[in-house]
Formats: sequence, C-alpha cells, structure tokens
Amino acid sequence: MTRTPSPATRFPAALCVALLTLLGAPAAAQHTTIEFFTHDELALHWWVRAEAERPADLQAPEARAAIAALRDYEQEGGNPMLVWARIEPLLLAGLPLEDAVLRSHARGMPERYYNDAGGLSPEEARTRLHDLKPDPRPYTDALDALRPWYLATIAPAAGREVEAAIESLNEYLAPRLADCYRDACDALGMTDPGHSVPVYLVPSGPRPGAITYRSRTGLACVVALDAGTDCQGAGLDLLVEVILHETLHALDFATQEQPTALQQLRAALRESSHVERLRDLPHTLIFLQAAAVVRDHFGPDHRGYGELCRYYQKVPAAIRALRQPWADRLDRHVPLPETVAAILANLDDAERAAAERNRPTATQPARPE
Repeated sequence: MTRTPSPATRFPAALCVALLTLLGAPAAAQHTTIEFFTHDELALHWWVRAEAERPADLQAPEARAAIAALRDYEQEGGNPMLVWARIEPLLLAGLPLEDAVLRSHARGMPERYYNDAGGLSPEEARTRLHDLKPDPRPYTDALDALRPWYLATIAPAAGREVEAAIESLNEYLAPRLADCYRDACDALGMTDPGHSVPVYLVPSGPRPGAITYRSRTGLACVVALDAGTDCQGAGLDLLVEVILHETLHALDFATQEQPTALQQLRAALRESSHVERLRDLPHTLIFLQAAAVVRDHFGPDHRGYGELCRYYQKVPAAIRALRQPWADRLDRHVPLPETVAAILANLDDAERAAAERNRPTATQPARPE
C-alpha cells in the first residue's frame, strides 16, 4: 500500500511572480523556488531507518521486526547508502516499494522479468521478487505488518508536525528565498537555472537526516525535521540551512555545464595530487555557503551545521583549506580562479607540512602514513 506523494503548500513567492506575469507586470529574473511535499511511504521507511539507529532499549517494540529485516537487507546489499540511493528516488516517483525495489535491480535482470516501457502492479512485482539478491521480501512484508500501527500511532502527530513546519517555512523562508539564491549563485559562480526543486519533508530520518537524489525522474531533496536536532543550538535556522544546503546540491547537479566554483574546484583537484578530496572539499564548500546565506539573511549570529553538528571535525583538512579563501571570496569578491588557487595552495602547504613532520631524523624513524 503506497500513498501518492501529496503536494503541500507552495511558496507564495513563486505564485506572486506567476500572477504578476499574467497581469502584464514586468516579472523579476527567474530564480529557483522550492515546493514542499509529503510522502507517507517514505516517511514510514525513513522512520524505520531512524529507529534502527537508536539504542535497542529506546526502539519502539512494534518496529523491531522491521528493523531486523532492514538491517539484514542492508547488510546483504553491501553499502546501505547505495542500496537506498537506488530505491528511494523511485519511491519519490510514486512507485510502490515492491516495484521500486524491482526496478532498482532491473539492469541485472533478464528482459522477461522487466519491461521498462510499463509499470508493474505490486502483485506483478511481488511474483518476481524471489529472483532478487538480496531478497527484499522480509523487509517489505515487515513494513506491511507495521504500517497499520504506524498510521494509527505515529503518523497523526508526525503529520501535524510536518504541516506546521511547512507553514513556518512559508512565513519565514519564502519571502527571502529569491535573495538567498541570488547571493548563493553569485558566490558560487552559477547562473540560476530557475528550477522548482521538490523538497520532501519527513518527520524523522537516518543520519545525517537529509539527501538530494538525481535520477531518471529528476532532482529531489529529502529532509527530516529532526536533522541536526541533537546538535546544541538547533532551531528553525538550522532547518533552513539544511534545506538550502540540499537545494544547493540540486543546483550543482543542474549547472554541471557551467564553470561554477564547484566545477572549477573539482577540475583543479583532478589535475592535482589531491584527487582524494573530490568529495569532501566541494561538499564542505556547500556547507560553508549555506551557512553564510543563513547568516546574511536570517541572523548574523547563526552557527552553521558544520560547526554545531561537528561535521567540520570529520573533514579537518577540507575546512582548513577552504575557510579563509571562501571568506575572502564572500567578503572581498575575490575572483573564482584566485579563490580556487588559494584553496589548492592551502592543500599543498598542508601536504608539505605533513611531509616535513614525517621526515626521519638521525635518531627518529619515519612515521607510518
């Protein structure tokens, strides 16, 4: 049983631009907008994933069978992030979980089991699930058993929480959204593609509580309301930052052909001795930029997710290389090529310093890398 994704309230800002255009008034330059959605099936699935991360004595007893099946499926599938990255975008496209799982395995299945031109009903999908490795049926069956209890016990209050968050975001974020994207795109060297980015809000989710998917069905962000709530000082501004962060990932995907800061940084890294930084450096830059936008438009005292939730502690080399060059870019409008060069120079300096520290002396053997 799958609920079709239900659109929640749209941002008034986007509606105003459309009305002005219809009335003949000059429309402002097109900018990216956000449309919030809810998704019952994804909310249930992410709730189980979140429960699975809690200590066993704090887990809902009713969820234990689903948690065990989820862990078995993830373990057999290898990397849990990659397992769900194949399936969850198809859930967002409105497919039943069984069909989403089947399609996620489609490339490795014989043609007689899968017809790309047409969808499969849950019943048709289930007859083919026995061919899949890992077998998803224990988890889908456990979700089916859990769903009535979840809908009666968890979903009502969780749904009200999501709707209240959407209302708050419409009042708080929507009036400043155009300015947020203007400044972010200027800093990142992007020409705003003017997309409407779907953001699916769910009550809770696994760490880190947010993700952006790019698939054949398009771009979509998923954000859990409890993302970062265990961080000291968390509040509405942190949720706004997480949403902006994920939509900047969507903009990054949509501007792959532009010479943006992120693309220039990736190109420089590929040509350097720091190719291992291809993921954490651009990702950390998005953290810095999203936090900067919130400080500029919502409050100068905002402490970013990277600091509050200790993400920067996980990527010390990246934040040391990025922090000052990007601050100079934002404060003094340093050109992007100079900014990227300064970031790479910081990485080179750190590499040389590490080599110097590891250089053996007459009485000291070399440190192992």
